[in-house]
Amino acid sequence: MGSSEDKLFIAHIKDMADFVARRGVVRTSMFLDTLQIGAAQQYLQSRKDICYRFFGGDPHCERCVLAIGTPWDDLQDDQLFPVVPLCFSFRAQDKLTHRDFLGCFMAQNIARELVGDIRVVPGRAIAFVHANAASLLSALTQIGRVGVQLQPTFNLADFVPQTRQYSGTVSSVRLDSVLAVMLQTSRTKAAELIRARQVFVNRREQLSPSAAVSPGDSVTVRGTGKFVFCGVDHTTKKGKLAVSVTKYLEHIPKQEEPEMLTIDQIRNITFERVGMKGYRATDVDGFIDEVLELLEKNEAEKADLESKMELLAEKVEEYRKDEDSLREALLNAQKLGNSIVAEARQKADIVLNDAKIKAETLISKAQDKVTGYQREEVQMRAEVTTFKNALLSLYKEHIELISKLPSNQEEPQQDAEDAAQQPEALPEESSDGLAAAPSAEETSATPNEPALDSEE
Repeated sequence: MGSSEDKLFIAHIKDMADFVARRGVVRTSMFLDTLQIGAAQQYLQSRKDICYRFFGGDPHCERCVLAIGTPWDDLQDDQLFPVVPLCFSFRAQDKLTHRDFLGCFMAQNIARELVGDIRVVPGRAIAFVHANAASLLSALTQIGRVGVQLQPTFNLADFVPQTRQYSGTVSSVRLDSVLAVMLQTSRTKAAELIRARQVFVNRREQLSPSAAVSPGDSVTVRGTGKFVFCGVDHTTKKGKLAVSVTKYLEHIPKQEEPEMLTIDQIRNITFERVGMKGYRATDVDGFIDEVLELLEKNEAEKADLESKMELLAEKVEEYRKDEDSLREALLNAQKLGNSIVAEARQKADIVLNDAKIKAETLISKAQDKVTGYQREEVQMRAEVTTFKNALLSLYKEHIELISKLPSNQEEPQQDAEDAAQQPEALPEESSDGLAAAPSAEETSATPNEPALDSEE
């Protein structure tokens, strides 16, 4: 639909919804196509004052009638919808298609919106039509050049579309990836179909190739058919998603193969004799024409098959050449890959060995430094102990000298007399609080007194 058609259609749906909201009655539309259903559904979801339902005759219909009611109306009753199924029967050998029935209906001046889905199976067809067109179409006795007859009773399950399920792998559940699996094509072509407005998801037009697809979503492609995304089955070893899809198949009448003449039929053919002269000329000529027709057809089919076989043989030869080149390329790639892996492992081993050697060298140097520091510590501790002991012994000698000093001093005159007899006085304290060492003269003047340690 174009932009103006979209606006007119949405305006029509809005009028229906407003009428139902005001009057409180159920209103139905004509048959809507997939695009119209999506547009109507998108608008009606915003209306809280009404309820709606789409129905086309059975759950598998693509074209449906819209029913709008109040929230308390029960729209699950199929009788509310003006949809009438018409079943036509015809000879199984006649080849009728969906286009034949639709063209015949249009020739009766029946508008397209009065016709829903049409399904054709060998010998029968069912058409879901609007009640306004049911009386006219039920009187049809011929579709094209084929005679048809309306069947009053039928089993709707005989016309349920056949399905086929198959699977594939995708990197993500994007619409273009899933559609590529459905159509057995590339993601590029699938994205082109989406941008060309040919793809509908849940009856809504989808223009974004990156749109997410959920399990149970129906995907319709114009001119191709309907699919259902079943979901993700599992994840492959390479991290891709294994998905499964279901495709709805159309019923295609089988074309009957022409009966071939056998050798026994040719050998046992009999002709009506005319009097005593021989066979009827028309019978013989007819048989010869039939044989010639079949032989010509066989020759044409044989030539066609031979040409196809030649093409296939050429293709096979090309594939064999390609196979040899591909095998050689794979072998070369495998050899290159193995050499790269071996070289990488060798380089890795060299780097690891160098790292180990450097680490061991650093550890050894560190241990040597620790050992040296321990030795220096022991030596310093010994020197400190020696110095401490020497200092303590010096102090002890000073204390002994101090203890020998007299407690009371005599007259100054007596001091001079007793100076020679008294022991030498204690040395004066230095500025740092230690006793000064005796001079050389004092040491020589008192030979009987012990000299101080030179380290004082």
